[in-house]
Amino acid sequence: MKKIISLVLFAIVLLSGLYLDVSQITVPDYIDKIYHFTGFSLITILSISVFIAFFDKKGLNIFLIFVLIFGGIISALAEFVQKFTITRSCDVNDWIASLCGIIFVAAFTYFANCKRERKMELLEEKFELY
Repeated sequence: MKKIISLVLFAIVLLSGLYLDVSQITVPDYIDKIYHFTGFSLITILSISVFIAFFDKKGLNIFLIFVLIFGGIISALAEFVQKFTITRSCDVNDWIASLCGIIFVAAFTYFANCKRERKMELLEEKFELY
């Protein structure tokens, strides 16, 4: 059930992000960067949670590399699509803000996972019987 809920939530956020990407919304530049950072951070968090729900942290570091590459491509495409709308503009700074959101979440997840693995190694060494 957790897998289905996380997958549905991820799909809803992706569809709402797609809708917001092509909708005719006008916001000031500085707020636009916050929206990009927050939106792509949320999508990255949800994609990682879907991965963990299905694969239980096996291969998480490889998935984080995939998220960085694929997220960069998706954020570039999201900016490119805005080129064809009337009130939106294609801006490299928006793409950088999106990448910062993806990198922030991926780095936090990586370091949290490394800390958890190190703690597990220490516990195994502590209780190792000879």
